[in-house]
Amino acid sequence: MWPETIGGPLDRIARVVEAARAAHFSEEVVLENAHWGEDLDARFPWECGVIYLIEDLGDPAETAEAFTRYRQNLTPQNRHRLKILQPTGSGSQVLHVGACSRNLRGALRQHVMSITAATPALKLSWWFAPRPYRIHLRRYDVEPPVLDLIRSAMVEDLRPAFA
Repeated sequence: MWPETIGGPLDRIARVVEAARAAHFSEEVVLENAHWGEDLDARFPWECGVIYLIEDLGDPAETAEAFTRYRQNLTPQNRHRLKILQPTGSGSQVLHVGACSRNLRGALRQHVMSITAATPALKLSWWFAPRPYRIHLRRYDVEPPVLDLIRSAMVEDLRPAFA
């Protein structure tokens, strides 16, 4: 009944960790205030892994204040339904670190445009406009578990303002 060793699952975990340690991004793009061309889908196909970082170019204290004002104006029902990411209280210039292994355009649209979706997102156009921000994209040619581990390490290092 008990396995002789637990080497199988541990070996799989070790392979993911080693792949994450060895991973390097193959391309990097910086988007200013979500002004991206129609070639985003061509440059980052659906099948590739992308880590994206949304950077606040303003004062983090003003950002926290703007978000607090916005949240106070929402009813509890709307607050739950809107699926906005929760603030971490870190006061970081980095608003969010995300990973996407398919549909990058859809993920970014949820963060920056007025799109309601079932997944939590920043919804920057609802409370952040017209503040300046930048989106950094890094393409990784790795499997999704490796991409998730890289994102987790970046979140731990950067301590973004929203999780």
